[in-house]
Amino acid sequence: MPEIASRHRTQPPPPRFVFEALTNPDRDPVRPWLILHNDEQRPTIAEAVEPNLVVWTSIWPW
Repeated sequence: MPEIASRHRTQPPPPRFVFEALTNPDRDPVRPWLILHNDEQRPTIAEAVEPNLVVWTSIWPW
């Protein structure tokens, strides 16, 4: 049977979409990607320059 469609992506997403995902990790509640363990804390953004740089604080409190 021939394949009609594929979800395989050959190119990475544009930098603006990656920047948006990194600066707002809860923007898509259907597809969460920042899943923290019990001993981890939610990071804050220490520095951001769109679309090239995102610096987070540590997820570990110690």
